Amino acid sequence: MYEIAACDDDEFILNILSDYITEFCSNYNCPFKLSLYHNGEALLEQNAGFDLIFLDIQMSPLTGIELAKMIRTNNTHSKIVFVTNYTDYTHCAFDVKAFDYLSKPVNKNKLFRTLNDALNRYSDKKTICLNTEDGTISLDVNNILYMEYVPRKIRIKTDTDILYSSNSLIYFYKSLNIYNFEYSHKGYIVNLKRIRKIEGFKITLDNEEIIPLAQKKAPSFKKIYFDYLHNEFGKII
Repeated sequence: MYEIAACDDDEFILNILSDYITEFCSNYNCPFKLSLYHNGEALLEQNAGFDLIFLDIQMSPLTGIELAKMIRTNNTHSKIVFVTNYTDYTHCAFDVKAFDYLSKPVNKNKLFRTLNDALNRYSDKKTICLNTEDGTISLDVNNILYMEYVPRKIRIKTDTDILYSSNSLIYFYKSLNIYNFEYSHKGYIVNLKRIRKIEGFKITLDNEEIIPLAQKKAPSFKKIYFDYLHNEFGKII
């Protein structure tokens, strides 16, 4: 089931979003739960792991941009779509890795395209089987933060566990590169999706861990990362 939220202090817009989202999901037999909020504080109090969030930018006391930044402090997986009367917020939308933006008045066909694109990406869940010291396990690749070479084994950091494998780092790279994993250092492979920021030769992940970026790899790695960001989020620019 898809968990969807819409937050707008304009009751009229909120009702339109509700009607269009319900129509789309009903037409395409998408199981969904829609939660509606009139302000950002109410959404934050819910603290739910929504798959897709529609945010009005012009709200008070929390604007949509401020709300999105607060959501991103512990949630990089929700797809955020901004709803706005303006277009000069797109650079801010990029800063919080927004998925898309919709102009007011909301166009139903545009909203349907956004819903189709967003929900199709969620339906395309990717898993990989890993041989670890605890046996063969299946993992959603999105839950893997990075892999690190330690003496005679590979340390695999996930959202919930630390696993170890006797396979080589290059073995995992060949398996995971198609899912946007890259070498940041000769001893590290990182999930580009889980990067929060790059400063100098340090990479901060969305769980606040810091892993190294090798100086020689920095130019090519940053290009790969910014190309990834453009491909994933660039349509809002």
